[in-house]
Order: sequence, then structure tokens, then C-alpha cells
Amino acid sequence: QSEIVQSGGQSGAILGGAQRATDLVTKMLAYAGEGHASIGRIDLDALTRDTIAELRESAVAHCDVVYEGAAVTIHADAAQVRQVVTNLTVNAGDAVDAGGRITIRTGRQTLTRSDLAQMRFGRDVQPGEYAFLDVQDDGIGMDDLTMRRLFKPFFTTKPVGHGLGLAAVQGIVVGHRGALTVVSTPGEGSRFCVWFPIAQAPHGTTTGILGFA
Repeated sequence: QSEIVQSGGQSGAILGGAQRATDLVTKMLAYAGEGHASIGRIDLDALTRDTIAELRESAVAHCDVVYEGAAVTIHADAAQVRQVVTNLTVNAGDAVDAGGRITIRTGRQTLTRSDLAQMRFGRDVQPGEYAFLDVQDDGIGMDDLTMRRLFKPFFTTKPVGHGLGLAAVQGIVVGHRGALTVVSTPGEGSRFCVWFPIAQAPHGTTTGILGFA
């Protein structure tokens, strides 16, 4: 009996290791702007709601999550956009203590050249209508040194982690020709906002991205 239990434990460890390795490779591909599996029209609001519902039972169960969304369609890889929602929400959850608050919003916004010039990255994308994902927490915030290193691969402030979560977010957003900004103050929380070009479908026949041929 003891041998069977031990074997099962070893199998579980192997499966767990394989899953972690798969997750690592996926994030490295995302950082490199690779790995697009399936580009299609997706409702950012619906995808975000589903992702948050899953995370409320695990990574952010210790805090309050407030969501305000509006239906908005983007042309993207659903798995990678879900990864952005997950990484930003988990990152916010790690920053707040029990009873803290995370506020997440989705919607649409027109970005001007002036708006884009102020982004952390995405300054070279075209002005126009974008869908946004806004994740704000009231946690510990970040200092200037942390902010400068935030999106570097393998940089992390957590005791456990590989430091690829936000690097993957950067790769995914850039790969979808979007934009991102982050604002944070020590002791006052952080706010990450990403924008994806809205999918255009004139007369219900086109699935292009705004600003692209």
C-alpha cells in the first residue's frame, strides 16, 4: 500500500513539474511576441468576467474584487488575453493584504497621439478606438526602482515566482499592437491599464483591427 501511495505522489510531482514547465514556456513565448494560437473576435468583458470568477476562488480569495465592465469586441488570441487578465489580477492580489480591494474595469476609449505618447509602451501604435482593461489595487505600491525593472524577464519581488508574469503581459500587448501604462505610489497602490485595438466589422462582414490593412 505504501508503495502505491509513493508512486502516486511521484506521478503528481511529475505532472506538477510538467505543468509548471508548460506555463514557463508559454510565458516566454508571450514575452517574445510568439505563440499566437487562434486569433478571433472575442468579447473582452465576457472573457474578463469568466477569468475573475475563477480567480475569486483561488488567487484573490483573500480580498474584495470589484468589476465594472461593458461589452467590447477585440480581434485577439483569447488564451493570451486571458493570460493578461490573470497576470494583472494575480499581481494585484499579491500586492494587497486580506480585506484589500482590487477594482477591474473594461470598456472602450478613444486614444489620441498625445495619450499614446504617455504610455509605458505602445507609443508607436495608431490613434483610434481601443478596448481597455484597467486593474487597480490599494496595496503596497511600488518605488521608482521597482517600476523601472517591472517588465524585465525574471525580475520579481515575490519570494516564490519566476518573474515572467508582467514580461508576458508586455509581450502579449505589444504582439497585439496595443498599449500599456502603469501608475504606482509606495503605500498607495498600483494601477495597470492595457489597451487593445477594437475589432471593426462594418456591415457585419469584416474582422480587421483598427489602423491595419
